Amino acid sequence: MSWFKPVAHEHIQKSRAVIALVEQHDYAVEMLRTDRPGYVVYEDDFQTFATPFADTPR
Repeated sequence: MSWFKPVAHEHIQKSRAVIALVEQHDYAVEMLRTDRPGYVVYEDDFQTFATPFADTPR
């Protein structure tokens, strides 16, 4: 899974624009928030990619 960090204001704003377009075509989009993204496999200043912990609900 991938997560934006709270400081990624511009990235989040642009994602919301894409989400609006996707929803106009009847696709469901769900935003998730977590303090425990899982085992981090990559991260930079704006995003984290992680494998969820085994006890994370899916």
